[in-house]
Amino acid sequence: MLKRITSFLTAVFMCFALASCSVFQVDEPVITVSGAEVDKEIFAYYFDKVVARPSNYGLDEKASPEDCAGKAVELCTRYVTVNTMFEKYNLRLTPSQKYSIADEVGNKWTCYGNHYKKIGVSRAAISKIVTNETYEDTIFTTLFDNSDEEAEKKVRKYFADNYIVFRAVCGYFITTDAAGSDIEMSDAEKDKVETRFRSLAEKIVDISGIEAAANELNYTASSAILLKKTQCEGYPDGFFEDVNSLQNDSASVLRYDDCIFIIWKYNPDDREEEYASCRSQCVKDMYSAFGEASFRSLEETFEITRSEPMINSFVRNIEIYG
Repeated sequence: MLKRITSFLTAVFMCFALASCSVFQVDEPVITVSGAEVDKEIFAYYFDKVVARPSNYGLDEKASPEDCAGKAVELCTRYVTVNTMFEKYNLRLTPSQKYSIADEVGNKWTCYGNHYKKIGVSRAAISKIVTNETYEDTIFTTLFDNSDEEAEKKVRKYFADNYIVFRAVCGYFITTDAAGSDIEMSDAEKDKVETRFRSLAEKIVDISGIEAAANELNYTASSAILLKKTQCEGYPDGFFEDVNSLQNDSASVLRYDDCIFIIWKYNPDDREEEYASCRSQCVKDMYSAFGEASFRSLEETFEITRSEPMINSFVRNIEIYG
């Protein structure tokens, strides 16, 4: 009997031991927002984004790791806010939105999968993030997107004022010396290039002429480019304003210090594909202040609990992010 009892107690002890181990093996949430847990993968994604470009989130470029972590906490809170509001309004994604989510997740994973793996973010987490972004678009559409004609005119005007659609042939004012090294052209050489570009641009009467000009210059013409006024990184200063001032459906030449373009600017009123692709973003931009107020009012009711040991582990290992 004693042997039987001892065996039973041993078995019970083993069960409790295994249960205790499993409890401690479960990942602790990095933050909890009024009961909604945000795991380390979601936090890592936002922390990575802030570390990469602190200025995009209102921080100094040399922001401290602690400040970056604090901003990531804010972004995770917004993540919960969006999910909460989407459920509150009983919204649903369309089949088209679901297809777009799957497509974007696939593209992100193809391009950045190795980096995401490095920082401990799975493809499933990327799917949650992209879905959350689509939720936010849907919330704005539900709250602020009116279907009347006057409202549509306002959205189209915003699109025309803040986006340009164009094709381009771009050349750089670089030549090669006898040793094969790149050197900047002289002013006289730059003037010759500009003369040639302008001569070719004058012959362009429709969009097909862009391809012909590119072939003549032994360059490659771009496909149609959709460029937002606030996202012109990599382009010369003033490029958006310069292109926006050009005549629609015609070719023009723009010269800058180190490069030159033949630009075919499309009429934004005719670009239905590009307009449709960013219409929801236009609505979000137009009503961002109202949307922010709606989100903030909900966030003010949240109780946020931070796991400082978890957050400190991100801060200590900041070099792998960004």
